Amino acid sequence: MSTENNYTKVYKVNRIWTVLAFLLSLLVIPPMILTLIVSIRANDLSLFLRIFLIVFCFGFIVMVLIFLVFFFRGKVVVTQDKIQVTNIFATNFLYFNEIVEVRNSYKSIFVKSTNKEKKNLIIWTYYLKNGYEISNWLVPNYPDLDKNKKI
Repeated sequence: MSTENNYTKVYKVNRIWTVLAFLLSLLVIPPMILTLIVSIRANDLSLFLRIFLIVFCFGFIVMVLIFLVFFFRGKVVVTQDKIQVTNIFATNFLYFNEIVEVRNSYKSIFVKSTNKEKKNLIIWTYYLKNGYEISNWLVPNYPDLDKNKKI
């Protein structure tokens, strides 16, 4: 997939996380829909309880769907000159010359930008297939954000 002039590598969410998210949604969404229907139709519940159950169930269903879309859409693309993170709501990227510092943790990497107009990146390496490759490349090549802090 790589050539000398045009390097691109795509890191997608590991298949096991995608399958687990799908199974979780199958287990959680039907009871929430049933509770939503019952709370709409129940005449013996107080108005406050009905509104609470409707809002809670609807919000929970939306949250699970967003969680599910994250696992299907999320990816990190590393090209010759930039790193790009695609999540549910947006696609953000930083050129390598715009990276100031990185913070590496067990599940993610925080990438700080020099460009104030661009957002800093958070790369969730824990969920990516071969996400450790990103950590192994970024951490030695850029200063550690925690080591440069003055206490």
